[in-house]
Amino acid sequence: MAGASDSSGGYFRMASTSRTLIATVVLQPEAEGRLSLGDTGDQWLPGVVQGKVRPVP
Repeated sequence: MAGASDSSGGYFRMASTSRTLIATVVLQPEAEGRLSLGDTGDQWLPGVVQGKVRPVP
């Protein structure tokens, strides 16, 4: 609606849209050869992931 005010305070609820966003963020650099799907999160974000992480088969 044109001219309507936004009462949400600037927040946007991603819900299941976040899955598509994350897939795009990961697959685009993978297609460009900048990362591999076999890379670990710790290779790209050292110290962010705590504990043992099981790779996705």
